[in-house]
Amino acid sequence: MLVAAALVPESALLVPGGAGRATVLEVERQACLEAIGALTAARPAQVVVVSPRRHGGGLAAAGIDPSIAAEGLGAPGAAPVALGSGGDVGTAVASWGLARVGWRGPVELAPPLEGDAAALAGLGRRLAGRPDPDPAARTALLLVGSLSARRGPRAPLPEDPRAPGTDVRLAADLVTLDGPARARLAAVPAEEATALAVSAWAPWQVLLGAVGDAPWRGRLHLDAAPWGAGYLVVDWTPGGGTGAP
Repeated sequence: MLVAAALVPESALLVPGGAGRATVLEVERQACLEAIGALTAARPAQVVVVSPRRHGGGLAAAGIDPSIAAEGLGAPGAAPVALGSGGDVGTAVASWGLARVGWRGPVELAPPLEGDAAALAGLGRRLAGRPDPDPAARTALLLVGSLSARRGPRAPLPEDPRAPGTDVRLAADLVTLDGPARARLAAVPAEEATALAVSAWAPWQVLLGAVGDAPWRGRLHLDAAPWGAGYLVVDWTPGGGTGAP
């Protein structure tokens, strides 16, 4: 059964050392740790990382020394989390965050996010153990993905005038996650997400399948666009209503 979920951006700059000796994204980094901490506070039996896995090579491919990123991570007795060259940047960010909050339980990587929205929702149902949940198999989903990477002249990709308004609507629906919001999120065309470089599209389709029709409460930790990329940090728990930290 699904007991918690969270979304953090897909950016290697969130990991210490991602910008070399420069100190960047401190507010964003703290927001991610707060959301991941809320996820682990739900006492899941396992955490499943749901990453679009678009960029291979993990932290090493992003120019980050994994040994530096791992310094001081976790709490005494915390389970080791791989930060090596395998996987992708999104998975590495999730691994770093889980280690940093002291997560001691198992971490699994969701299968490749392939297919249309319906197929991804089906994967979410399977990850959550629906329709026959096992109360003993308490699962949390850690989604990794960002909103548009085309916001303004400083964006990583060429600016698109649709990006700011689209991100506002997506952020509102992801935090609210009520029935109408879920329907709108499910209906976002994959082609539109690709055009605006919204890497969170596939992970949120998995989330929609995992939560089903049950009421869930979203809590917003961050909605920002440093350097023209939309960073949204949210955690979700069962129940109605929305809130902020």
